[in-house]
Amino acid sequence: MKLVHCDDCERMFVTTREPGGRTYCCWTMLSPVDLDLIWEQKNIQRSQAETKKQAAERKRRQDRRYWIYFIEALGQDLIKIGHSYRIKKRLSALGAGPWQLDLLLAVRETETLTELVVHNMFYSTRVKGEWFKDTPELRTYIDELKENHEVYRWQL
Repeated sequence: MKLVHCDDCERMFVTTREPGGRTYCCWTMLSPVDLDLIWEQKNIQRSQAETKKQAAERKRRQDRRYWIYFIEALGQDLIKIGHSYRIKKRLSALGAGPWQLDLLLAVRETETLTELVVHNMFYSTRVKGEWFKDTPELRTYIDELKENHEVYRWQL
């Protein structure tokens, strides 16, 4: 590869051409071989950039720790079991719903404690989606979590 002047616009550019003959940096003036090389280099650069972006996204997800929350719909005999990374924003959004809500507990998700695990534990009491029937077993489980996990302190 060589650094040469474009005969047309006087800009410097890199080429793989042998010396002699006219050299152009303008896209329309490049030979098909030069265009293929440039296109291949651009694809490699895009691929590397995408790989770096994907790696950064994976790291961001790994660094992210979700909160599992338990919210009671007052007067409805229901408890919502959900999870969110941005707990304060999520709880604010839920507070604008049709029922008056009370945050019973929000704890940090761990490898063994995930939203899916809790949903599966209380599957038989599921009403719809993330809403579960308020049972003594669920209340006992919530009380046990309060004692053994990092608790989120914020009110609706």
